[in-house]
Amino acid sequence: MARAEGNPLRALATIYRRSPRVYVAEADSGISRPEDFVGQNILETPSGIPTLRAMMTGVGIPPEQYNIVTREYDPVLFASGEVPVWGVYLTGSINILRQAGYELNIIYPDDYGVHFYADTVFATDDFIAANPELVTRFLRATLKGWTYAIENPDDVGPLVLQYNPDADVEGETTKMTGSLPLINTGEDYIGWMKPEVWAGMEQVLHAQGELTKSVNVTEVYTMQFLQEIYGQ
Repeated sequence: MARAEGNPLRALATIYRRSPRVYVAEADSGISRPEDFVGQNILETPSGIPTLRAMMTGVGIPPEQYNIVTREYDPVLFASGEVPVWGVYLTGSINILRQAGYELNIIYPDDYGVHFYADTVFATDDFIAANPELVTRFLRATLKGWTYAIENPDDVGPLVLQYNPDADVEGETTKMTGSLPLINTGEDYIGWMKPEVWAGMEQVLHAQGELTKSVNVTEVYTMQFLQEIYGQ
């Protein structure tokens, strides 16, 4: 979207290669797939609406058959049944409901053909061209750090505490554990990107009206530094 507006940003690597955005409902609610969202109120942030729309359109359900609610994430809405479906991050808001004791059904948009990257490392074209060695070193260090976190998730909470004395050590470790299957998908290298996923994201954003100008998808990202770091 930035490039379509003339801002020359370019992705260097993607940490969350499977989006952390999911949809949850109570385990005994009978809501376990997008088709069950029909007639329901769904709590979602404005930034998450394109993902929801794409998933629902993909299973043949038009927007008028469900209602999007943009409000504060209050467990009372969930407990009352007023808003039985929440759009949450596996590494964040889902913990509000888990800490409240709810057992949850989790619906992954990724399972319904909506493949969005998240937590992307990027820079401007000019910076990349002027500082290729710096970009390589920064990205190598970043990937090294993520690799350590994946291999040692129980260390993450105590490490965060070193920088933030008010950190919830258990909560930080829980977030890291929830991130593992999103980062380390078992397909290829940490941070690796696929042309077809970038093309798919562009198509979804166009279809949902979020992207109204044309963009050359091959200019949105570069594999140059990942290939150098991993010796490809």
